[in-house]
Amino acid sequence: MKKYDRSIQFKFIIAILFSCGLLFTGIFLVNYFYSRNIIKDLIQRDAAHLALATVKRIELILYGLEKVAMNAAAELAEKTVDEEAHEMIRRIVDHNGEIYGMTLANDPSITAGTFSAPYWYRGEQGLHFRYLTYDYTVSDWYIIPKEMGKPQWSEPYFDVGGGECLMTTYSVPFYRQVKGEKVFAGVVTADVSLTWLREILSSITIGKTGYIFIISRNGTFISHPDERLIMNESIFSVAEARNDAALRDIGKRMIRGEKGNGALQDWTNGADSWIVFHPFPLAGWSLGIVLPKSELLGDLSKLSHMVVVLGVGGMLLLLVVTVLIGRSITRPLLGLTRSVERIAEGDLDAPLPVISSRDEIARLATSFAHMQKSLKHYIKELAQTISEKERIESELTIAREIQMGILPKVFPPFPERKEFDIYARLQPAREVGGDFYDFFFTDKDHFWVVIGDVSGKGVPASLFMAVTRTLLKAKAEGASSPGAVLDVVNRDLSADNPSLMFVTIFLGMLDCRTGLFTYANGGHNPPYLLRPGEDPQPLLSTKGLALGVQGRFQYRENTLTLKADDALLFYTDGVTEAVNAPGELFSSHRLQCLLAKNETRSPLETVGLVVKEIEAFAGETPQADDITVMVIRFRGQGTAMMDAPAPGE
Repeated sequence: MKKYDRSIQFKFIIAILFSCGLLFTGIFLVNYFYSRNIIKDLIQRDAAHLALATVKRIELILYGLEKVAMNAAAELAEKTVDEEAHEMIRRIVDHNGEIYGMTLANDPSITAGTFSAPYWYRGEQGLHFRYLTYDYTVSDWYIIPKEMGKPQWSEPYFDVGGGECLMTTYSVPFYRQVKGEKVFAGVVTADVSLTWLREILSSITIGKTGYIFIISRNGTFISHPDERLIMNESIFSVAEARNDAALRDIGKRMIRGEKGNGALQDWTNGADSWIVFHPFPLAGWSLGIVLPKSELLGDLSKLSHMVVVLGVGGMLLLLVVTVLIGRSITRPLLGLTRSVERIAEGDLDAPLPVISSRDEIARLATSFAHMQKSLKHYIKELAQTISEKERIESELTIAREIQMGILPKVFPPFPERKEFDIYARLQPAREVGGDFYDFFFTDKDHFWVVIGDVSGKGVPASLFMAVTRTLLKAKAEGASSPGAVLDVVNRDLSADNPSLMFVTIFLGMLDCRTGLFTYANGGHNPPYLLRPGEDPQPLLSTKGLALGVQGRFQYRENTLTLKADDALLFYTDGVTEAVNAPGELFSSHRLQCLLAKNETRSPLETVGLVVKEIEAFAGETPQADDITVMVIRFRGQGTAMMDAPAPGE
C-alpha cells in the first residue's frame, strides 16, 4: 500500500514541477530572445547613427578641403611658378591644419618640357618646401583628374619624393587660355595624411573591444586599429585568407556604396560580431563599425544567469511546498485506504480516520462512513435473505421429495402381473411442478392409468396436483367408468377453487382379461397408440374440458381394444412444447416421427428415448415446463366385450 501512496505523491510532485519548469523555461526563453532582439536593434541603430555622424564629421573636413583646393586652383591657374604662387601655397597649408601638403604641378607642355611642382608640406619642425623632381605626370593623383577633366580623390598611397607618408590626395585640374583656347595647364593638389584620419577614428570609443575602420573604393584598408592591415591588405584579401564568405559579401556591399549591417566573425580575434557600415559619398570610401556580441550582450547574459539561478531556487522552494501539500493530501487518504481495506476484508466495524478539514477529503471520508453503514445494513439484509432462501429451498426440496414420493416410481410396479408392462418418468421444470401420473388396480382385473397437468408451476401447482391425485384415487374406488370419476372430481375441484386453477387429465381403465381400454379425456393431450406394423395414432378425442373450469360438466368416454404388444404413450405438453435455442418447438410431428421408428421398444426404452431426444433438441436452453412420459404395453390376448372403432377408423 505504501507503494501506491508514494506513487500518487510522486506523480503529484512531478506534475507540478514539470508544469512549472516548462512554464518557467518558456517565459525565460521568450524573454531572453525578445530582449536580445531589442538590444540588437538598439545597438545596430545606435551604431548606424554613430557611423553616419563619423562619416559626416570626416566629410565635412574633406568638403572644406575640397573647397580650398578648388579655390586655390582657380587662383593659381593664372599664375606662373614664381614667388607669389609659392607664398600662396604656403599660406594655404599653414592656415588649414587638415591639409598635410599642397602643390601646383604644372604640365610639362607649358613649362618647356620640365617638371615644375613646388610642394609645401608639414613636418615635425613646421612647414617644409621642396620641388617634386620625379615624373609626376604618371602618378594617379595627376593623370586621373587630367583625363577625367574633373577633381578626383586618389586612392591612398605612400608618397615617395614628396610628403614621405601615407596619404590621399584631392586633385583639381586647372586650365589656361593659350591663343584663345582652353589648354590643360596642370593640377593643384591637397594632401590628407592618413595618420590624421586614424587619430580622428581612434578618438571614438566602441565599448571595450569594438572599433572603426575605413576601406577605400577597392576595399583596401585606409584606417584600422591593426596598422599592419593599412595599405597592405584589403577586406577581400582577408576574406579569402579566412575563407569567410560573409566577410566577402559585406565587403562587396561596402565598395558598392551601400549602407547596412550584418553578422560576421571578427578577423582580428575570431569573436562573433555585428558590423554596421556606411559609405563616404565624397571620397567613395566606406566606414565600418565592428561590435562584438559577447561584449554588447554581456549584461543580458548576466541577467539571464541571475534569472536561471532565481528560477532554480524557486523550483527548489516549490518542491518543498509541493511535498508538504502532497503529504497533507495523501496522509488522510492513506488512512482512509487502510480502513477501506479492512472493510473489504469483512471488518465492517473498522474505524475511519477523523478528518477535521472541510475540503474534498473530508467529504470523501463522510462518503466512506455512509458506505460503511450502508454495507452493514445491506449485508444484514442479505444474510436474512439468504437464510430465508435456504429455508425456502429446503422446504421446496422436501416438497419435491413428497411430490415424487406420492408418484409410483418402482418399476415394474406389479411384477406378478404378466398382462402388461408399464414405465413412467416425470422431470419437473422447477423444484416442484404440476404434472403427475399414476396407475392402480381397483380390483384384480381393472387397471387404471392417469396422467395430468395442472395450470401454472411451483408450489401452488404441486398442491393442486396432490389434491387432484388424491381425489382421483379416492373416487375411482368402486367406480365403474373413467367418465364418472372425472365428473365427481371435477365438481369437487370446481366447488372450492378460489385461485381458479385447473388441471388437464387423461384417465383410462384397462380390463386385463380382454384388453378393453375405456378412457375419458379432460382437456389433455391424447395418447398415442403404438401398434406394431402401423403408424402411431392419437386416440380419438372425447372433447372434455379441463377439470376445475366448469363444475357441471359430463365427461364422455370412449373404448379401445388393445391387441397383444399394443402400447399407449401418455405425455404432457412439456414434451411437444420443449424449445431449442432458435425458439423452435419439439412438436407433435417430431414426436410422432420418433415413435414411428421405435413402436416395438419396451416402455422403459421408449420413455428413455423420448426424454433423450427432447434433451438433445433443447440443448443448453433451460427447461420451461414439466416433462412427463408414461408408456403401457399390453401383453395379453384381449377379446373385447364391446368393440369400439380404432383411432382413425
